[in-house]
Amino acid sequence: MGYAVALFLACLPFVTTTGFWYGATAGKFFYIIGVVDLLLLLAAYELWNGRRVARPFVPVLTALVFALSVLVLSSLVGWYSAFSFWSDILRLTGVLFLFHAALLSLLLGHFLNETDWSVARRGIALSGAVFSV
Repeated sequence: MGYAVALFLACLPFVTTTGFWYGATAGKFFYIIGVVDLLLLLAAYELWNGRRVARPFVPVLTALVFALSVLVLSSLVGWYSAFSFWSDILRLTGVLFLFHAALLSLLLGHFLNETDWSVARRGIALSGAVFSV
C-alpha cells in the first residue's frame, strides 16, 4: 500500500487537464477526490469482510471532526451556501474538497504503517526534486 500512496503523491504535482478552465487546479481536485473515493471503497470492502476500520480516540481526530462540523454549519447558514460547498476552483477551499482532504488523512492513517510512510515520504521527495527541475 505504501508504494501505491507514494505513486499517488508523486504524481500529484504533475496532474493537469486541458478540458477545464484552470486545468492544473481542476485536475488535482478530481484526482484527489477520485483517490479518496477509491480508498473509501477499499475501507468498505475491509469492513464488509470483518476487519475493524474504526480508529481509536485521538485528540487530533476530534479537533478535525469539530472543525469540519463548524465548516458545514457555517456553509449551510451562510450567505451563499452553494459557493461554500463547491468553493472557487482556484483555491480548493469548499466543504466538498476539505471533507475529502480530511478523509484522505484519516484513511492514510488507517492503511499505512511506519514502513509505508517512509516509502510515501521518499515518493514526495522524488516528486519535489523532479518537479523543481
